[in-house]
Amino acid sequence: MKLKRVLLTGSILLALSAGLTAAAQSGFTATYMREWGGAGTGPGQFNATHAVGYLGSLGRVYVADEANHRIQYFDGNGARLGGWGTWGPAAGELESPGGIAFSPAGDRVYVVERDNHRVQVFSPDGQSLARWGTQGSGNGQFQMPGGVAVTANGQVLVADRGNNRVQRLSADGTFLSQFGSAGAGAGAFNEPIGVAVAQGGDIYVADKANYLVQVFDSNGVFVNQWGGNGSDAGLFGYDGPTSLIVSASGLVFVADPGNSRIQVFRLDGNWVGAWGAYGSGSGQFYYPNSVAPAGATIYVADELNNRIQAFELSVTLDLPERVYLPSLHR
Repeated sequence: MKLKRVLLTGSILLALSAGLTAAAQSGFTATYMREWGGAGTGPGQFNATHAVGYLGSLGRVYVADEANHRIQYFDGNGARLGGWGTWGPAAGELESPGGIAFSPAGDRVYVVERDNHRVQVFSPDGQSLARWGTQGSGNGQFQMPGGVAVTANGQVLVADRGNNRVQRLSADGTFLSQFGSAGAGAGAFNEPIGVAVAQGGDIYVADKANYLVQVFDSNGVFVNQWGGNGSDAGLFGYDGPTSLIVSASGLVFVADPGNSRIQVFRLDGNWVGAWGAYGSGSGQFYYPNSVAPAGATIYVADELNNRIQAFELSVTLDLPERVYLPSLHR
């Protein structure tokens, strides 16, 4: 079979819009570009970079500065543009901010607060617009929520870690549905801490204490899973997968902090590559906890090194002349 070489950077899958089944070989590089941050409480410093998100419409990198109880935002080169938040339960205040997501129009920033057991909604410049949730196990309540994701139609998915479920809310915070329960079987969770949505609508969940990535269809019906505990390719370290995101190019980036690395998979769970090692040098990690793709640039929240690192990703696949990507062509 004749093969074509395709460089997977940025919106690469748009060039593959016609075809059937990707081949298994890949070449993978993640090249260190730059970093910013450092431990502290001043502007541009961090006390645990717990999550990172990229808002493409404004070209901004948002960082959940967890133990400083604030959000800071930067341009793509690390120049600080602003920030908001102090410790507390009131509107605009934060307690252990975690996952970050954005509305489809880019006019809302959703921030999960683990210790306030809620989601708070902000404008891109930090004006508090709404607060959803209280501590509990009822519909629309949360127990130490982790990640957040937004679907193409604006619905909000929250990884409700302590309740072992994912909740779906409307854009105004109204409870719509949920899926998951405590356990180790297919579709069951043990601390679901991260959630992401693919362009085709499938939902990806980082099931931390089961050491799994689980995949569900847009209605929350179980589809697939992969992972396990270990340090080999496709396995996750002592703290499990802690967050994940699906890029516009159809790659699944998973933070594997126990192995001091970021792993990359295809939508079906086939392993593409990984990068990182323990340390504080350029390209090394000390508990990498979150990933944000921005075209060919990948931002990593290197939590216990109190910094953001940026990498340039290049993935080259050997593809047959016809390529089918099922989660993008449903």
